[in-house]
Order: sequence, then structure tokens, then C-alpha cells
Amino acid sequence: IIVFCLLFLPRILQVKNLDYQKLETEMLQALQKDNLIAEFKEQKIENILNYFHDLSNSKLPQYNHYILLNDEVNAMALPRGTILITKGFLDNIQNFSDDEIASILAHEIGHIELNHAKNNLEDQVKAEMFEDGVQLLLKNSVVSVGTKSLLFLSQQLFSRDQEYEADNYAVNLLQKSKYNPQTFVTLLEKLKQWDSSPKWLEIISTHPHLEERIEHTNQKLKLFLLYTSRRKEV
Repeated sequence: IIVFCLLFLPRILQVKNLDYQKLETEMLQALQKDNLIAEFKEQKIENILNYFHDLSNSKLPQYNHYILLNDEVNAMALPRGTILITKGFLDNIQNFSDDEIASILAHEIGHIELNHAKNNLEDQVKAEMFEDGVQLLLKNSVVSVGTKSLLFLSQQLFSRDQEYEADNYAVNLLQKSKYNPQTFVTLLEKLKQWDSSPKWLEIISTHPHLEERIEHTNQKLKLFLLYTSRRKEV
């Protein structure tokens, strides 16, 4: 235990000084090496990300994306502007309008710009350091970096508040854009088709159920419409 503390406690205390660009690059390289992400890009997604980057006045140099070779219908955000779109989403992309695709990207951009992805990575790095220390002490084999990266992504559950904040960010961004913010609700309704988690699970989960997110977004859109109608009257 003393050896573990001497080896890993100083590293854990330095997590706040992480080089996020380097970590993100290393994670993507590991995923690529283990054939867990595809090299090609989806041009429609790339165009929407470039459009949102110009619109959001982001301090990041750009938004970009990779295809995660996973059959789930999902998308995930990394701290320095990378969004991973699953193969499952692309396989079903014909079921989504351009506005709905923009909606899911706007939500992931929210996780990036609100530092949710950054904070998540900090927590994961701390957990990984602890796990590496335990494996070293027990002399267990260490899994590949690519597998660890994929494990991180599969465990990337944002808190209920973070999900609502990213939803709000997405709606605000869509309202400023050429895309219809109302389609964020239709996106969530379609995603619910692939969501197998029961409603009662929300009681013990920090991650909000899609039905709750739909209700939350509808309320925000109603307030926005009320605000814009009153401004027109004035």
C-alpha cells in the first residue's frame, strides 16, 4: 500500500494539469491501432460540425469526428473537439433528417464546450491510475490502451444535470442556426426506439431517461416560443 501511494498518489494529484489534446490524440491512435474506429469520415457530419464551429465561436481550433465501430445508435464527445459517431448510428442515418443529425451533434458539442467531457476524462484518468496501481501490486496483466479507451467510452455516462445542460446548449445552438430546434425532440423520440432501459431505472440512475429529457426539452422550447412571441408583440 505504501509503494502504491508513493507511485500513484502524486500522479493523481497532478490530474488537473492534464494535456487533454495529447490524451485525446493518444486515445484515438490506440482505438485506430486496435481497429475500433474507422479512418473514413462522413461528409454530411463534417459539414455540420464545421458550420457549428463557426456559429458557436468556440475557442477550440475545430470540431471533428471519427466512426466508432460499435452497433449501438449513439455519439460520444472527447474534450478537445472530437465526436465519435457509432457505426450503428450511421447504419440508421437514413432514418434521421439533417436537422436531427444536427441536433445530436449540437448535444455532443454541448458536452465539449461545457467541459463535461473534460471533467469525465479527469475522473477516468484517476480511476485508471488506481487500477494500474492495483494491477501492478497484484502482478495482473494490463489490457491494451485501445481496450482501455473503449472501456472509457462505454462508461462515459454524464450526470443528470450535465445531460440537461447539454440539451439546453443544443437547443440554444439550434435556435441560432439554420436548423429547426423542434427536431431535437423528434431526435430523442427516435432514439427512444433503441433505448431498452426501463423507465423505473431512472430512480437509481444519475443518467436521465429519454422520456424525462423529452419533457425537459419541450418545456424549454415552449418558453422560447413564448419569449419570441412576446418580443414580436413589443
